[in-house]
Amino acid sequence: MIPGPSPESLAPPPPLPSSTPPPPPPSSTTPPPLPSSEAPPPSPSSAAPPAPPPPPATPGKYTIHLHQKMERKTSSLEWTLLDSNAVTVAGPNMTGTIPQDGEKRNKVKIEVDHPTNKDKTIVSFTLYTSADGGCYPGWSTNNGGTEFIDWCGKANRKLYGCDMKKADWVPLNAGFEREFDCFWQDIGKPK
Repeated sequence: MIPGPSPESLAPPPPLPSSTPPPPPPSSTTPPPLPSSEAPPPSPSSAAPPAPPPPPATPGKYTIHLHQKMERKTSSLEWTLLDSNAVTVAGPNMTGTIPQDGEKRNKVKIEVDHPTNKDKTIVSFTLYTSADGGCYPGWSTNNGGTEFIDWCGKANRKLYGCDMKKADWVPLNAGFEREFDCFWQDIGKPK
């Protein structure tokens, strides 16, 4: 018998080294990735809630930011209530009352006289409190400054007022607008 070629001599020659690997054969597929044993990262909804705001620097001390507009026969007064850290605690709102907040804050009524006359308009505030048997300290923006209307035995006039130094009227369409801040120190328990 005559010996034939060996099986090793019939195999194709080994590939030459190359910088790019050859493509996989057409019949092969990439297997799916193995499942991970790690937990998925937390979603935004499962993240820790934000920290609560700090307590007011001066409990019971509030600032009312006011935006007053008038044009022809229409007018508006929008208020935003801020605590002593300048954090908004109510508003913006256009109602005539800053509502009581449980045991934290008394109600404040806001009234506007002559709302469409920039030279005569007056914004008045009344604090409804149980101090001194039901005391209602009041203050207003009369005469371009702050006028104290009424106070209680425990109410210090310096703790109620408005900063009218920056309350200049500026043109708005066919009318005027202004922004200014007023403030008060709550006394007594909410009524």
